[in-house]
Amino acid sequence: MMLKTCPEIFEKKEIIENYLRRQNSPLSAYSFVSIFAWSEFFKFDVELIDECLCIFAENELGSFMFLPPLGETLNGSVISKSFKRMAKVNGAGNVTRIENAGMRHLQHFSSDRFSFYKKHYEYLYFKDNIADLSGSKFKSKRSAYNNFVKNNDFSFVPFDSSLRNECLELYDRWAIGRKSGSGQEARDQMLDECREVNRLLLDNFDALGLIVRVVLTDGKVRAYTFGFEVTALVFCVFSEIVDLEVSGLSVFIFNEFCKDKALKQYKFINVMDDFELENIGRTKMSFSPTVLLDSYTISLK
Repeated sequence: MMLKTCPEIFEKKEIIENYLRRQNSPLSAYSFVSIFAWSEFFKFDVELIDECLCIFAENELGSFMFLPPLGETLNGSVISKSFKRMAKVNGAGNVTRIENAGMRHLQHFSSDRFSFYKKHYEYLYFKDNIADLSGSKFKSKRSAYNNFVKNNDFSFVPFDSSLRNECLELYDRWAIGRKSGSGQEARDQMLDECREVNRLLLDNFDALGLIVRVVLTDGKVRAYTFGFEVTALVFCVFSEIVDLEVSGLSVFIFNEFCKDKALKQYKFINVMDDFELENIGRTKMSFSPTVLLDSYTISLK
């Protein structure tokens, strides 16, 4: 399938995926899709430094590493060379950093030299827990699911490009409902940026191997969701956008997606972080995550 945009980073897809596969990390950033998703906001450069693959992201503010150096030879030499490479671009600026480091990476960074900022954790669930919604802790979820099924003429269908515009129109309405008002400009900007990320990924879903599903009621798009493989056991739900006025819809689409045959092989579902939005965080916690995954930003002191 021909890619519709951003061919530069796509040309590095094979080597990036090869190194990511060896990491076997459940964090959502450890997927080519997560890198590609931001390719209209950053220029990505991929370099081999001492046999480690280093992925640098750059915009008008400067350069940072999207991930820690990837490879089995991660050591002080690789780290120093990586930070020197960023410093050439950034000078004395404070944007020099490594994003999306996992717990296991921290041992390679001396606390005397580096600072560690713990980011909002990602939510990991047993897929079967969401697919079954059994037990008392999911009683309210079952009720919401049944309420949606009872009161709607619906279909749960694979995405195709004819639904693209309706999905993005739904995102726009969803974002308005999620925005917090004055004093939250940074979060509102993030929602606007995520709209462009959704557009880019939907436009290239086939070439990227995304699994995308849509809920229609009365022939209109009311929800969509999509994701991708992170490891052989972990599937990431990258986006779930629903009509906030339709009762039970968010439970329905999450449950149906986890029951989908296309996700049969996966044991865990990663729904990423909560974007520091309290209402999204409450919703994700309400599904009883199995593990809260830590990730860190690493910078020089």
